[in-house]
Amino acid sequence: MTGRRDSRLSPGQGIPPSPNFRDLKLRILTHDTDTSEFIVYTGYVTKDFLEKFHNPFKAPSEDDDAEVTGIKIEYTRVPIWPILGLRERLGKALGQDVVGAFNPDEIETWEKDPEKQSGGKRKREVLSEVINSSFEDDSDDEPNLVSKKRCLSEGTPVGVVM
Repeated sequence: MTGRRDSRLSPGQGIPPSPNFRDLKLRILTHDTDTSEFIVYTGYVTKDFLEKFHNPFKAPSEDDDAEVTGIKIEYTRVPIWPILGLRERLGKALGQDVVGAFNPDEIETWEKDPEKQSGGKRKREVLSEVINSSFEDDSDDEPNLVSKKRCLSEGTPVGVVM
């Protein structure tokens, strides 16, 4: 037995019916850890190119031009940092059909209107009032807290955690 498989399709046999091929646009998202970038590969495969796989006896022997053969690959590098604006940068590389609708010129921050946001915060006491009140005498209403100290007997084992 050899390492090569025998082809069950020989030129004398008929080719099965062709599937309904169509032009394809493929995207692959990878990352480069050395440069902290996403890499978006976009491949364009034509219907004619796929049909060459279906009927290999019609495929031309040599063809150096990628557009003539029906496959074209492009790539785009998308910096990961800063995180702010990453969706917009990926959206430009991947397209709105993958990322969804977005405005590439406006970075989405998920924050509400800054004027409205300040109204929901609680008021803090002025620092001078806090300091002055801490030096005031304790009122009689508050009980004095007395801390208890516990002594260990000589026979009690003590463990130290590091």
